[in-house]
Amino acid sequence: MSAIEIGSDHRARVAWEAADGHRELNGAQHPDVAELTALVAQLRSGIATRQLIGTATGLVAARFSCTTEQSWAVLTRVSQHTNVKLREIARVMVDAHNGQSKAEDAAILALVSAQLPGGWPVTPTPPA
Repeated sequence: MSAIEIGSDHRARVAWEAADGHRELNGAQHPDVAELTALVAQLRSGIATRQLIGTATGLVAARFSCTTEQSWAVLTRVSQHTNVKLREIARVMVDAHNGQSKAEDAAILALVSAQLPGGWPVTPTPPA
């Protein structure tokens, strides 16, 4: 039976209860460690993506004076109509807002701008 135990040092360790009693394995030696490491990486990526999409949702809400629910609907519509993943749209929009647009993102930004009333600014918006 596998389990994740959180120690007082807040580092996750893998514990394995064998038929002959409880024993701990060195992380690199147990196949579950690789699986757990991949899971942690996936979860971290998901959190970062969720934060980025949340930021883009807020930017759209502020720019178009709408609710976050409405801005979410706008972002999903843009994603569906452009066939570009929502996380990519969010990244490009946030980068453009922060003045960090990349040349390779110009095509995505143009697609997004074409879908939004008044487009999307490619330079940072000064604070109000």
